[in-house]
Amino acid sequence: MKNVIYLGLLGFLFLQATCEKATKSSIELLNTNWELLSYAYKGKKVMATSMEGRTANIKFTKDDINGNTGCNNFFSSYIIKGDQIEVANLGLTKMACRGKDIMYQEEAFATLLKGTMIYEIKDRELWLKKEDGWLRFNLTKTK
Repeated sequence: MKNVIYLGLLGFLFLQATCEKATKSSIELLNTNWELLSYAYKGKKVMATSMEGRTANIKFTKDDINGNTGCNNFFSSYIIKGDQIEVANLGLTKMACRGKDIMYQEEAFATLLKGTMIYEIKDRELWLKKEDGWLRFNLTKTK
């Protein structure tokens, strides 16, 4: 009987620790501005670029994500499931972007943000990863 109680208590503590970890990561993600540092797309690693002072970034609120690709604004709803983020119906403004580098970055942003990706927060960095690439963001102060 003691063994059953100990096993039940151990299972409860494990489940609670797992849930707290996921909740903590979700809270760190919300209402914080994340500025793009670099990304990998189509096998190519690239440092972030911006156009006319527009910095590529992403912000997660309770209900949606929004940000800028370095040229155009984007927005969408999302769902967090453990270490995965599922993005649906990504919307993107259609301003003309000057330069091959910024267009490539915008294509990478739009492609990598659609669907399901794994996220990880470590050392003030947010990584959004998919099989075909990743986006790496740095934590910045929200105004």
